[in-house]
Amino acid sequence: FYPILTQDNTYPSILKYENHFFLMHMQPNNQKHQEFLFRFIREIYISYFESNQWITYHGNSILLPNNQAAIVLGQPKSGKTTLCAGLCLMAESAYLSDDRVMIKMNAQTRKVPTTTYLDYKAVYHFGIDNDLTNQHISIQSPRTQIPLSVINQIRNDASFANNHDNHQQKKPCTTHACPINIGLIIHAKFDPKLSTQYSLSSIANAKATELLQACCITQEEVWRDQYMDRGYDSPLSVQTLCTAQNQKLPHNITTLQLDYGPEVNYRHIEKTLLTQ
Repeated sequence: FYPILTQDNTYPSILKYENHFFLMHMQPNNQKHQEFLFRFIREIYISYFESNQWITYHGNSILLPNNQAAIVLGQPKSGKTTLCAGLCLMAESAYLSDDRVMIKMNAQTRKVPTTTYLDYKAVYHFGIDNDLTNQHISIQSPRTQIPLSVINQIRNDASFANNHDNHQQKKPCTTHACPINIGLIIHAKFDPKLSTQYSLSSIANAKATELLQACCITQEEVWRDQYMDRGYDSPLSVQTLCTAQNQKLPHNITTLQLDYGPEVNYRHIEKTLLTQ
């Protein structure tokens, strides 16, 4: 892996790489360099599992209270992050990944180390502004960058729970070590006209596989080149593997279309999802 160093030194450079050991130049120690380092580690993490037949998709994922994962797909700015954050902060789900989802054989997913960018209006709507301040996270406009671990921690915090009907049920446990079975695939769409309402409808298996294929991230996509040049041609054809794995979804996975409004009750959504 070789990070690309821009002319204005936006990203740090690798001074030495030997036997899986990286020596990186991180001066000055500013936010851009810290963000690069995080993305660099995430890319190594993703690349490792891609070499073991995991496929990366554009999308989000959460762990429902029944310990099954829900994969959330959708167009950019379709409300994937707001939906997942709402289910984690206002209900009992736990965040697994944001913007990058890893799936193997259409049956399992896993946690991906990442952060999310939450709209600043959603920060106040979910009532987590004080919690972020306590975590030394400044609220930015239009979006605030928040580690997923912080979102998962906030919902279990006693002071936060006491402000929300004294509900202190424990979240399901998430770990990087173990794959998680997929129970739902959700195609999400935020609709301000729905206000407090939401609607769920079934998606046919063929349409679900089309959604997955459209969200597949190949190893040649431009976004990867922003952070590193792999320096080799991978023997793994992600697109070919994606097509092969997406021929049929397991019978125990349900695919749904979810349209929801800005004032929706996320507990009601979660309860409905658990019955699917």
